Amino acid sequence: MHFPVRQYSAQPGNSNWFSLLLRLSLMITLSVVIPHAYAIARTQATYYVDPINGNDADNSGTSLRSAFRTIGKARDVVRTINSNMRGDIYVYLRRGTYQLASTLTFTERDRGTNGYNIIYSAFQNEKPIISGGKQITGWSLYDASQNIYRAYAGNIETRQLYVNGVRATRARSTVTPSPLTFVKAIGYTASGSIFVNNAKPMDQWKNQHDIEFVYDVVFTAPREELDSIIHNDSTTTFKMKQPGWGFVTNRGGTSLSQKYLPWYVENAYELLDAEGEWYLDRASDFLYYKPKAGEDMVTSEVIAPVVEELLRIQGSDSVHKAGNIQFYGIAFRHATWLRPNTYGQTDAQNNVIREATTLGGSGEQIIGAAVNLKNAHFVKFESDVFEKLGGSGLNMYAGCQDNLIVGSRFSDISGEGIQIGDYLNYQSPTSENYANTSDSLVILRNNDISNNYLANCGAEYFSASAIGAAFPVDMDIKHNEISGMPYSGIHIGWGWGSLTTVIKNVTVQNNYIHEMNTVLRDGGGIYTNGLTSGSATLKAGYFSENYIVNVAHTPGYAMYNDEAANGNTWYEWKKNVINTASSYAFQWRNSNNSWDSTYTNVKACGVNTKINSVTNTTVVSGSWPDAAQRIIDSAGLQHPYIEALKPRSTSVQ
Repeated sequence: MHFPVRQYSAQPGNSNWFSLLLRLSLMITLSVVIPHAYAIARTQATYYVDPINGNDADNSGTSLRSAFRTIGKARDVVRTINSNMRGDIYVYLRRGTYQLASTLTFTERDRGTNGYNIIYSAFQNEKPIISGGKQITGWSLYDASQNIYRAYAGNIETRQLYVNGVRATRARSTVTPSPLTFVKAIGYTASGSIFVNNAKPMDQWKNQHDIEFVYDVVFTAPREELDSIIHNDSTTTFKMKQPGWGFVTNRGGTSLSQKYLPWYVENAYELLDAEGEWYLDRASDFLYYKPKAGEDMVTSEVIAPVVEELLRIQGSDSVHKAGNIQFYGIAFRHATWLRPNTYGQTDAQNNVIREATTLGGSGEQIIGAAVNLKNAHFVKFESDVFEKLGGSGLNMYAGCQDNLIVGSRFSDISGEGIQIGDYLNYQSPTSENYANTSDSLVILRNNDISNNYLANCGAEYFSASAIGAAFPVDMDIKHNEISGMPYSGIHIGWGWGSLTTVIKNVTVQNNYIHEMNTVLRDGGGIYTNGLTSGSATLKAGYFSENYIVNVAHTPGYAMYNDEAANGNTWYEWKKNVINTASSYAFQWRNSNNSWDSTYTNVKACGVNTKINSVTNTTVVSGSWPDAAQRIIDSAGLQHPYIEALKPRSTSVQ
């Protein structure tokens, strides 16, 4: 049985203050002899949901035999009894797939009251799945010579496909289309015909408006779709789709140019030449797939994500928050994210969309996620699974406070694992995302991330970080394991010194971060950007006892303070262990940061020690000293979450 941590808070509209204070006093008193707070927890009601045998129309939901069929039905019933709660309300989800046709939403009407929680939990050890996928059946052999199968998918939109639980590869080239000449106004021109992985010239390919160019630009990996390919006389012209092309060629130092030509081509039937690749013909609604050895398309499970957002928890404004809702032991799977089909992905670092406002763009904003919170507090995700997702895993927007993500797994995700805060209009004092807001109800405060396993995020959008935090305050990021990231592990801050931000009192501690920068460059195990509200006495961030291993591409920095524009950041780095990177510490601009008692097998340090403090560094060759080994041993997941850890080596490499 799972016993949630008791959470009490002053709720808008609560009148029973004396009762609340009495319970708090009783908890404190009993804690002397009762070691767990849940010992005095009360249950007001219990409901059951069964996606296989349940019935929304006739059942009461109050027993296993009378279970509801959908979570939405249980939510609606809970709304009728949660206005003055006398104990927690449990909604137990039975095994099976809860298939969504649209987003499951929770508002302030669905909140726990009087300090109690509404808990949506897996029943016993069963594994409920909330899915936005569509199963694709009816496969038949289409091209025997190439062993290509196809199935009618219906009128769907997706950017991902999963075969027997494994992400398939959208048909792509293995070579770069060349030689191309960059023409900023339209795209590219080339002399003669251009061939890529196919004997047919690209100007004869079908569905040219769906073809996508993918780029490798230092710490970004933008994607842009073609509008058309035209061959006249001896010239081939590649016209790129607007407005995305305008955005990606006008985004500062990483703007596309002749220096950054396409890395590879994606999403054309003509590229369907390798096992495990797929293609969706949006004109005919047929899906094509080239099976891997041993895959039987008659018996294989093939799922196309078609819903973009699985779950949204949002209050109507920063005063009327949704909250006191918990999710335990639930898998969130098979969401897509379709914006790149129209605009491309004009990314900056941390996979942030960057669109020039002078060209009609939105500026900078985060990408969509499967699970989203806004104006929400005391929401808890524990022992959940976020996987097989086409955007990011979980986003928190303005007004999110006192939320917790603990003991959960984030894997096989196209974008970020977790992103706290948006960047849209962050420089405007009237924006809810203002980087230096004084609105205590909007500020991103006390949203903690602990004991989570984040692996292989950024599977499609390579500039992603596993954990991103825009402008956090009083935030803890502790005891997480982060693995296999194409860019950075943890990314904090924004703004390149353009303005002071509210960032203060962020603790990043005891994290195990390994295999970073596997695709892109100029990132880090832990990366920060911009000014903060820290000081000599209350730091903006405390980074301690983290174990960072193998920041792969050069340059790649283990501890990276970037772009404070000669201003104050006030970050304190202490007792971290660094194993393999270009530099164990790097500071792009002068600031007021300190690095103390670092253990490293990397001698290089890119920090101006006249402005910043670097003290007591121990450069190690051979075995780690005992003090370093203790840090290594304590980094990463704790019990009872440690079973999610993969075996690791602690020897110096």
